[in-house]
This record gives sequence, structure tokens and C-alpha cells, in this order.
Amino acid sequence: ALWIVDRFGRRPMLKWGAVGMTFSAFALGIIGEAAVIIPLECPGHDTATDCAHSPGSPDSQVVASTKACVMLFSLLYVASYSVSWGVVMNVFANEIFPLKYRARATSVGALMSWSTNFVVGQLTPMIMR
Repeated sequence: ALWIVDRFGRRPMLKWGAVGMTFSAFALGIIGEAAVIIPLECPGHDTATDCAHSPGSPDSQVVASTKACVMLFSLLYVASYSVSWGVVMNVFANEIFPLKYRARATSVGALMSWSTNFVVGQLTPMIMR
């Protein structure tokens, strides 16, 4: 990944990563809006999302092509992030600090990144309920 950043530059990597993430996020939103129906109520289930279905399909049945598209665009989002923002920000954090403070500053940045990722991972299921 560092070779790619050095070869193509930081700014183009960030721009193309943002384009890929934006495209895949919009595609996921369009698929979710057009190809998945979530009813207001789902008798016999804990949440309404348990009865999510494709138009014309029974409850809890989503068409295989819709599932495949959701997987494809989710993977595209992760790949776009991984080769751009994920790598470039770590490289950038290592380069902006003077050598005297670089190790400490980079470790604090990594600690904050991991901590906030943990918090988001813990809060997301609670927010989705």
C-alpha cells in the first residue's frame, strides 16, 4: 500500500478513494430504497427489519441479485477506504511530526483511532435498535 501511495501521490489517492466510497454509499442507498421493503410492523418478530423483503416476495425473502449487489458495493466501499484513506492518513500522520516527537504522536494517533473505532463498533448496534 505504501508503494501505491508513493507512486500515485497522496492527494489523488484521497480523491479517488472518496469517489469510490461516495459511489458505493449512494449505490447502497439506492438499492436499499428501491429493492428492499421494510414494513412498519412485523408480527411475531422482534424488529421490523426481520420482515424485510424484496418487492413481490414474501416477508424475510430478499432476491439473490439484491443481496449480491449489497455485498459488491459494501466490498467496494471497504476496498476504496483501505487503499486510500486508511493508508494515506497513517502515512500522513507519520510525516507531519518532527522526528523528536514522531513515535509518541503516532502512538497517540493510533490509540485514538483504535479507541474511536471500538466506541463506534459498540454503539452502532445500540443505535440500530
